[in-house]
Amino acid sequence: PQDSALIRKLRKALTRKFLSNLEKMAKKEPEKYVDEFYREYSFFLKEGVCQDYDFQPTLAKLLRFETNKNTTRELISLDEYISNLRPEQNQIYYLCAPTREAAAMSPYLEAFENANLEVIFVYTAIDDFVMANLGSYEGRQLVSVEKG
Repeated sequence: PQDSALIRKLRKALTRKFLSNLEKMAKKEPEKYVDEFYREYSFFLKEGVCQDYDFQPTLAKLLRFETNKNTTRELISLDEYISNLRPEQNQIYYLCAPTREAAAMSPYLEAFENANLEVIFVYTAIDDFVMANLGSYEGRQLVSVEKG
């Protein structure tokens, strides 16, 4: 019992340190973070968002997404998405589709584009599950454009 308490403390301390280093890398070297870490290990971050509620807010900051406004296919963070919002917008919109092309042709996207709103594109079931698990980010509801 005493050992398991120590192991838990160690796990938390190591996880906190590792995530802190990833946050620093994501801020200071965003291209390196995406190219060398995120593209390879994003699945594990997403799994963590769904399973590790202690670190969910920190893990969510490390996620990256394409959006309808970002035609270069560069990945952006949820914080970057929020910084692009109009002041009156208090929701984060996302659309799940198998590909960027399918997302761009989605009838659900049209109304948001007409209103000049940015929509995050997610391409896999795990991404959709992550968004549903997060529910909100920085006080803003995550809303699927398909579900309204």
